[in-house]
Amino acid sequence: MNDRKYQMYKEKYISAKKELKFKQKGGIITLVHNFGSRGFVYNKFDQPTGITLLNDGNFAICDKGNDRIQIVSPNGEFITNFGSKGYGDGQFNKPEGITVLQDGNLAICDTKNNRIQIMSPIGEYITDFGLKGNEDGKFNEPGGITLLKDGNLAICDTLNNRIQIISPSGVFVKKINTTASPKNLTQLFDGNLAFSCNHEIQIIKLSGEVVKKFGSYGSTLQALGSAEIKFRYPIGIIQLTDGNLAICDSLNNKIQIISINGIHIEEFGLLPGSNQNLSAPSSLIQLDNGNIAVCDTNNSNIKIYMKPAKIYIKADIANSTF
Repeated sequence: MNDRKYQMYKEKYISAKKELKFKQKGGIITLVHNFGSRGFVYNKFDQPTGITLLNDGNFAICDKGNDRIQIVSPNGEFITNFGSKGYGDGQFNKPEGITVLQDGNLAICDTKNNRIQIMSPIGEYITDFGLKGNEDGKFNEPGGITLLKDGNLAICDTLNNRIQIISPSGVFVKKINTTASPKNLTQLFDGNLAFSCNHEIQIIKLSGEVVKKFGSYGSTLQALGSAEIKFRYPIGIIQLTDGNLAICDSLNNKIQIISINGIHIEEFGLLPGSNQNLSAPSSLIQLDNGNIAVCDTNNSNIKIYMKPAKIYIKADIANSTF
């Protein structure tokens, strides 16, 4: 999370009361734009699975099935793409996760090649690190990746059941063993990590200490204020500027908005009878205007939703540290 969004969060919520209250203004989250379809030419996708916001406001998207990265504007205008299937420099084998480094370059989970590639936004190869294995600095299908506040990378080493902290130059820093296979992750405003795994979300300290777990297998429609959170293979996860979590509930074909302490707030993306439903969403980002862009993976497109003006005052905020 960048400093601007962190500051917005801190200014709005540092004085929040300890009681759990919800105040809502505006309407439901609505689809405002979508672009892309299944294919192999430019501006078409085959199972997009990772998305990040570049410093110039454009999107960098892991076009997983096409083994490439696409750069597009928020309006869907094609800018460039790079990559092809293979193991050479700048080639990919089913890339899944992507994030922007402090210098503006991209760190990409080259998942089936079991490595991280560092590339410029115009496709220039810079370096890579990682091999298949379970030793420090090696991977078994890395999936999610995020930039930490200290400039290092936190990487979901999915099939090794751990999160690795590694510098952008490939220097191993530490590992955090997990009780399940982590799929995606984000660093919270308080410095902790939130990650998706199996059918739950875990929040941990960088030391590995578990702070909170919530969620279990199921597809029940959630009620506002419910603590009985149900998921079917959650993947993408971010913290919104209001402090809540937005989670890709992949096989339930929807996005869930959950408070930091595991209270259901709302969900979107699945409307009975709609031809605009999500299908296995896997990654999402929040734009500077508050809207949410989602990789609608099985529909092979990108959907952008408008998040209305809402205020959530939550029990955990007053106890947060900054």
